Amino acid sequence: VKGIQKRNLPQTALQLKLSGRGSAAAFAGTLAVANPDPGPIDRERLPLARVAAAFSTDFKEIDFKEIKAGIHPAGSLAGKGRANLEGATLDIRVADLDLRAVYSSLRSTRLSGPLELELARTRQRVKGTLAQEDMRLTADAERRGDEIEVRALHARAGDSEARGSG
Repeated sequence: VKGIQKRNLPQTALQLKLSGRGSAAAFAGTLAVANPDPGPIDRERLPLARVAAAFSTDFKEIDFKEIKAGIHPAGSLAGKGRANLEGATLDIRVADLDLRAVYSSLRSTRLSGPLELELARTRQRVKGTLAQEDMRLTADAERRGDEIEVRALHARAGDSEARGSG
């Protein structure tokens, strides 16, 4: 088909374990996902090594009370969230994230901080702050289709800093 480019998606063989109890009206339990071959996206891998979540649902909406994820080779995510057919909202805490684990040519980091994510089919938004030692990045950005609006951006490294929006 003309105009369609082949995209290399991350390769993995996820192992899933679901346990829970419920009725026709509700279900609650735990979900564990293991990725036996994690790695950076540019090496066609998925950087998440494992994810575990406690959840409950009324089959209209799912509430994640506790989400924990490990990133290969170091770093973690922890938080809570809610999802339905329209989208999801997540409040997570990042700890010791090494951006090189996500994309191997990036600088090695140990970023930590809170993030709020809103994920829907037509709109995605991220708000939060990631920091390490004398470096800090705070952003509020939203993507709608092909447009990205940066509502606020504040970056600081040492004595240098930049602010902006666009």
